[in-house]
Amino acid sequence: MPPTDRPTPVVATRIPPPESPPESPPDAPRELRWETAPDAAPELPPARKAQGIPRSRLMLAFLVAAASDVLSIGTEFIPPMQMGVDLATAGLLYMILGWHWVLLPGLIAEALPGVAIFPAWVLVVAAIGVLGKIPRK
Repeated sequence: MPPTDRPTPVVATRIPPPESPPESPPDAPRELRWETAPDAAPELPPARKAQGIPRSRLMLAFLVAAASDVLSIGTEFIPPMQMGVDLATAGLLYMILGWHWVLLPGLIAEALPGVAIFPAWVLVVAAIGVLGKIPRK
């Protein structure tokens, strides 16, 4: 038979992993020591709710805040109407979420002329959702 240009197939064998890593000398530096990985992943803490605020109330608060911010853009040049919308929004958010100190700066920010184009109420609800109640020191 004439010689062929095809290479000879190589059979790969699987080498089983060692049962346990070799022992490190006790005086070895930490970066040179063998460490075994844990068998299971560590348990993660449960997802944190915003200080007991149910998700349904938080979603309702986001809807109210978004509607108020959209409505505030239309009432930018009618200050008494815009203040009425902002007071109503603060009252609704208070009824939905309860008292949070973040509501007060949100109301002050919305009372400033020209800030109605900025979605302050949505950011207030987001801050309440992320931070929850701010503890007293």
